[in-house]
Amino acid sequence: MRAAALGPRHLFGVAVAAFALHGPVLQTVHGQVPIFAEGQGERQLAGYQWDTLWTFGGPGDTLLASAHSLVPDGRGGLFFADAKSFKVHHLDSDGHLLWSWGREGGGPGEVRVAMAMTLDRDGGVLLVDPGNLRIVRIDRDGRLVAEVPLRIDAGWVFDVVVLSSGTYVMQTSGSDPWVLVDSTGMQIGVADAPQGLADFTVPQRAGSIVKWKDEQWAFGFETANGWFTFDREVSALGSPYVEHTDVLPANATQPPPGTVPSGYSLSVRGDTLAVLFMGRTRARSRLIDRYDMHSGSYLDSLILPMAAKAASVGPQGQVFVVTYDEFPTVMALASRTPSF
Repeated sequence: MRAAALGPRHLFGVAVAAFALHGPVLQTVHGQVPIFAEGQGERQLAGYQWDTLWTFGGPGDTLLASAHSLVPDGRGGLFFADAKSFKVHHLDSDGHLLWSWGREGGGPGEVRVAMAMTLDRDGGVLLVDPGNLRIVRIDRDGRLVAEVPLRIDAGWVFDVVVLSSGTYVMQTSGSDPWVLVDSTGMQIGVADAPQGLADFTVPQRAGSIVKWKDEQWAFGFETANGWFTFDREVSALGSPYVEHTDVLPANATQPPPGTVPSGYSLSVRGDTLAVLFMGRTRARSRLIDRYDMHSGSYLDSLILPMAAKAASVGPQGQVFVVTYDEFPTVMALASRTPSF
């Protein structure tokens, strides 16, 4: 794995203008904006001994071309996307393949971009395919439920969450970082970005969004040190990561050499945010930093037994990861030491 490479969903980094939330003040330093001027301090390791529950893929496997967008299914299993083969896969709690759905194209049952994916309210999968300008819903058994035209003027869609009301929040490349969309594919609003954030360029605001509970969700930067919570369209709290990372220059159109990614992927269990972190530490891409979503405070960190490209915490506390050099491998891990 190339530890300095950016994630598959987000091709660029992030930078910001100075603003304040319910927490530290953002500052501009020497032409760059560090989001927050510093991190939250030293890491505290809480768990580092693991059992491997199952593995899927790896050397010799001919099914997987890539693996990302890990979505726990709520029953111990996992949905994930394969962008290179244009498929969605579903594994059961033992890591066995239940079904695969999708193929490349623009017709029924076909996709052009398998990237922004989340759990639908009925326990199936909701996939946003900006290449075909539509929202795809797949049920738990791998059957196509609906293909809905996406009627928003927002360019690319990088990520999506489904709120309890059924409203979709989409992270986009449009002038508004996040738009609210109803089940018919129509835009019904925009998230109230913290002061200044709406002025960021697309390369400056790469990151991930994740559902918290009810109408609440969170966003975390991928090349800057901060994460933020929202209540539907209203911003609520901002907090720095434990480790400080610099953001891209404001005029950057792509990550320059030496760019240090920060939050690679986000997941939530209860009121705890889990961030797979890169940074400069020797343990980069092996650290899952945990934060209290009510206060923004850093709690502790788990260190994975291997480098991961993506990670997601399941409802039973298991940790799903993607790790690969040449061959993608999806794994489920359980911590022997205090965990979620």
